[in-house]
This record gives sequence, C-alpha cells and structure tokens, in this order.
Amino acid sequence: MSFIQVEESGRIETWTINRPERFNALGTTLARELNERVDDLHRRLVDWQASPSANVLPVRALVITTQPSRRGRSPVWIAGGDMKELATLTGEGEGKNYAAMLNRFCRCLEELPIPVIASIHGAAIGGGAELALAADLRFGTRMTRFEFRQLRVGLATGYGGTKRLVNLIGKANAQRLIYLGGDILAEECLRMGLLHHVAIDEHALADMVAQTARDIVSLEPRALAAQKEMFRIATDAHPGAAYSAELELFGKIWMNPSHKNFLASF
Repeated sequence: MSFIQVEESGRIETWTINRPERFNALGTTLARELNERVDDLHRRLVDWQASPSANVLPVRALVITTQPSRRGRSPVWIAGGDMKELATLTGEGEGKNYAAMLNRFCRCLEELPIPVIASIHGAAIGGGAELALAADLRFGTRMTRFEFRQLRVGLATGYGGTKRLVNLIGKANAQRLIYLGGDILAEECLRMGLLHHVAIDEHALADMVAQTARDIVSLEPRALAAQKEMFRIATDAHPGAAYSAELELFGKIWMNPSHKNFLASF
C-alpha cells in the first residue's frame, strides 16, 4: 500500500501524503517511500540534465501536500513522527536509522534542480515542521501553524531542522521557537519567514499553489536550477557537516529516559 499519491500535470508533480487516519505522521514505511519517490524524481531530472538535446524538462516544479486530517476542529498537515511505529525502535541505532531516512529526504529535496513548494493547511508539528523547512516555498492558510515540540518528547531536531531554521529566521528566533515549543500561528509564520504567503482557506491555498507552480514552469529550467543552487551555496557552502552532526546527536539521545518513557505510553 502506497502512502503517497503522485499526480503530474503540466510539468508539475504533486505528492500527497495520504495517512489521514494517522494524521499523516512520519513512520518508517512512509520515510522509505518518500526517499524512493525523491530518488526516482532525481534520476529523471539528472537524465534530462545529462542530455544536451533534451529541451523539455519532464517536471519543473514539485508540490508536497497532505490529505486533509483533523484533530477536533483543527486541521493537521503532518503530526510529526508516528509514535506507534517509533515506540518499537528501542535502540540508539534504530532511532538514528529512522531519522537518517528523513534527514536524507530533506537534503534530497534541497538538491533537486527544481523548486519544491510545500502546501501547508493545518499544523506542521515536530518532524512535519522540519520537513516543511526543506521546501523552497511554503504556502499556508489562516489555520496553518508550526510547532517545534521535539524537546517536549525528550528529543531534539533530527532532520536538519536546526540549521534550516537558523538560516531562515536567525539564531535568536530559532532558539525561542525550539526552546519554548509553543504554536507559531500563520501570521507570525509569515512575518518571520516560515511562510511565504497565507491564503484565506484551503481552496484559496490550492489555487495559489497551482498558479505559483505554473509561473515556475514558464521559467527557463536551466537558469532556475542554477539559481536554486546559488541560493543553497549562499546559505552555506558546506551544509552537510551541520546536517550530519545533528543526525549523530539525535541518535545518541534516542533512548534517553524521558523519550523512552514517552514512547512507552504508546
């Protein structure tokens, strides 16, 4: 069973994470599938880049969204890790291997030669917030919120989220969000740079994302790929060291007493 619905239209590829019964939580099976999807897309794009005669790029923009899911009246985009699955990972190596899949996936999104748009309606919690940070553009609604609650469950960021957050909003703001761990509502997300635009509702969000993707498709793809790489280099010429260090530390704290007790509740 696939947890990701893939659609392609007008050189725009859309991935819809489809686990509404689990609030689209990031379990090990979904993490593997996300990596398979990004590897497949990367191969197709590399094949195009390697062929001088290829004038038509098969995909020029990637949109990542989720099936609608609600916790009470509040929509949820991605509810972090799937704790029922993660409760079975009882060793440091197992926890690190899980995080490594999503750490890698987020890095692969950044390395794609096309823009990635995250369409976020609802709460991006924990690992869901980290995944969103790896997108080039993040659009939300008035119901969108980010919640970095890793410390509240005895963990820290593991997918490269600390570095990305510092790059996006500065160290002081990143420290406030991660240490205090409260909800960051849509308007504050927009002000801080976590979101690029806030739509009235999910229908307006879908229209805005579709129009933005169409605008991107109209741009020269080689120039766009070069510009994305320039943004990556401008942020940090050597991002791998920070991402790898974060992953190592995540693995070491996986079975600390606080997180172990939290997992035991599932």
